[in-house]
Amino acid sequence: MAERFLTAYNTTTGEKLPNPVPEHWFDHPVLGKNISRTPRARAAAAARKPAAPTRERATPKARTETPTAPASGDDEKE
Repeated sequence: MAERFLTAYNTTTGEKLPNPVPEHWFDHPVLGKNISRTPRARAAAAARKPAAPTRERATPKARTETPTAPASGDDEKE
């Protein structure tokens, strides 16, 4: 797999870095500490990233069983 190099800028100074950096540095806790993708690189990464799967809610099932106990407050005697 070919390594991709992206332009980046320093988040503390706001200046563009003189050399492109490897893409995996942005996710690294040490190497990517004070760097960020440029807005154009961020948009390209978002377009490449697949959308997160949506979690479908289960529809409540209709109750098919009828209760066998008499309703409360039913005064009829059998």
